[in-house]
Amino acid sequence: MIEGLTVAVRGAEIVERLSARIAHHQERVRTCERRLAQAAGEADDPEDDQGDAIFVGPQPGSPRRRIERRLRGHQERILTLAFMRDHLVPDEVYRLSEGDLASLEIIPSHGGW
Repeated sequence: MIEGLTVAVRGAEIVERLSARIAHHQERVRTCERRLAQAAGEADDPEDDQGDAIFVGPQPGSPRRRIERRLRGHQERILTLAFMRDHLVPDEVYRLSEGDLASLEIIPSHGGW
């Protein structure tokens, strides 16, 4: 009897999907950098909690600080995903759980299948 749900995925397919997610985060880094460059001449307004369009809901701090945090988050995800991608064996079959799939950004991390 098999308990739980796992999927069998070749390393090469995981590498491909991780590369796509890395490219997504790289684009988000470029977007954040453009927004920071646009905001370079603007003063921080600690009273402004409504945020930028890339954020959902009110968040504390100035828009520039939020963009900087978002930028760092995308940079950290790039490093994490690149490490995982670079250490997979392409011809191996990996048995991945829902948690594995979420951490690899193959499925959303907020819910089930």
